[in-house]
Order: sequence, then C-alpha cells, then structure tokens
Amino acid sequence: MLTCKQVSRALAEGDYASLPLGKRLGLKAHVALCAVCGQYNRQLMVMQDTIRAYRRREEADPVKPEALSEGDKAAIKAALRRTISPDKK
Repeated sequence: MLTCKQVSRALAEGDYASLPLGKRLGLKAHVALCAVCGQYNRQLMVMQDTIRAYRRREEADPVKPEALSEGDKAAIKAALRRTISPDKK
C-alpha cells in the first residue's frame, strides 16, 4: 500500500495517469480508504476546477487595466507612505 506522502506527491504532481495500472489502482484505493488523502484530493480538484474556470474567463474577456491619473498616483503614494511610516505625514 502506498503511503500518504507518496499519494499526496502523486496527486499534487498530477502524474497519476502515467502510472502503471497496479500503482494507479493502489492510489485510487488509498484515496478511497484514507480520509485525509481523500479530502486532500477533493481540495486539489476544487482548486484545479477554479483555476480552469478563471483561465477560461480571462481568455474570453481579459481585464484591461485603466490608466491612473497623476492625482490618483500621488494619493496612492501618500497613503503608502503613511502606512509604511505613520510618524511622517
């Protein structure tokens, strides 16, 4: 049986599809039986789905940043200076 460390590495790297059949079945069995690895696998799947959805959205409608006015830039700089050095205003 595979260890949790081996399973987590295989899941994170995403190379489980290239594993031999026996190891792939062992991986699936471990994920099914181990609550921690099962939860980790579900979290990875959610993150992967979220990233894919974000990429699709960005490709369909990329966000174009608007240029800031000089006044806005100065206000941001002043706010950053106040945050970094609250004594100096």
